[in-house]
Amino acid sequence: MKSTIKKIVDLAMMVIIVILMAYFITGREFHEYIGTAMLALFIEHTILNYKWYKAMFKGKYSPYRIYNLILILALVVAIVLLGYSGITMSKYAFWFLPAWDGVATARRIHLAASYWFYILTCMHLGNHFSLMANHMKKSFTELVVKSCKRK
Repeated sequence: MKSTIKKIVDLAMMVIIVILMAYFITGREFHEYIGTAMLALFIEHTILNYKWYKAMFKGKYSPYRIYNLILILALVVAIVLLGYSGITMSKYAFWFLPAWDGVATARRIHLAASYWFYILTCMHLGNHFSLMANHMKKSFTELVVKSCKRK
């Protein structure tokens, strides 16, 4: 069950990041709500992968493991900056919070963090590409076998 939830959360995050990059098509209000959903999914993703954080400082560190650690920590920094700056600029999703004077600064932080988040996410997905490809191949094979058995 947890594995299925992880897959759904990961897929939802992949779809949402593309939608978020289409700000000029979706508009501000939808962008704020879907960005809030992305932040919630990121928190859920972190909770579901707590074992990685628990083992973060255990064992030997190969160059790849160091690279992966830096990458994930950079992703965490980027999403925290995105969440904070997005919430401070919000007019719809967080309308009940008091206005912040530094909206221009928040906008610069949000734009820079969003581009870095997109790049870092692509790198993170690249690290897991073979795992995703193998899973998709296995799922497709199981689907074909099941459909052949029905006939």
